[in-house]
Amino acid sequence: MFDTEILQWLNAETIFGWTGGVIITALLTVPLTSFFKDKMKRSLKQWEKVGTAFVAAFVVAMAWGLRTGVVPWLEIPGNVITYGTVSCFVYENFIKRYFEKKASQE
Repeated sequence: MFDTEILQWLNAETIFGWTGGVIITALLTVPLTSFFKDKMKRSLKQWEKVGTAFVAAFVVAMAWGLRTGVVPWLEIPGNVITYGTVSCFVYENFIKRYFEKKASQE
């Protein structure tokens, strides 16, 4: 069904590492957004929230690089863009709704 070139990317470490990176980035965006919101003493605009997601994505990409022992500097910009963009989608459509639902139940 898949050729060998795609199968090297469809292993457990890559899939769980990538989805874990996206979820951790989205969860790390929540406290960063709160921190900047408290420091600025106003509600953040959408582009500022995306900026905090990219900061969180940089932290996650660096942590993943340090975990493997070598920071792949050429891959960091692509990882930051990917993690930041996808984590914004995950945060807005899943995590934010979960927190709002949980707060309304209390």
